[in-house]
Amino acid sequence: MSLSKISRLAVVLFVVSVQGCSTAPTRVEQHQALFHSLDVDTQRTLLGGETKIGYNMEMTYIALGSPDEIRRKQTATGETVAWVYQHSSPAPVYGSAFHYQAVFHNGGYGHYAYDPFFYTYAPYNYVSRDYLRVEFAGGHVASIEAIEN
Repeated sequence: MSLSKISRLAVVLFVVSVQGCSTAPTRVEQHQALFHSLDVDTQRTLLGGETKIGYNMEMTYIALGSPDEIRRKQTATGETVAWVYQHSSPAPVYGSAFHYQAVFHNGGYGHYAYDPFFYTYAPYNYVSRDYLRVEFAGGHVASIEAIEN
């Protein structure tokens, strides 16, 4: 690959990766009319990454961004929607994958030797854990649950 092709590929990959990032100012740009209609204290709260009881879904999106999961629940009083935010962290891989492998010598003759090392084809195993759950009823925040692990 020529240097110009590599640099173009690097630029494309950078742009694609940056577009996936969402910050409060970029979310405000997406909902300018709503944001500028709010009082200054509410604007500060949203820019600080907080949501409160009574805020609507757009306000919560500005504050927290897109949820990792959306859970819907039917109750006797109607439908509730929960936005769940998660942390992903590496987790240890347990188990054994000891195996025998062929060992060859100069003459081409070989034998099998027991290899006592653990091998895994997935170098990282990630576990997602909920850290925040925001429940909406009637389109507004009805409860906020911070989950400590």
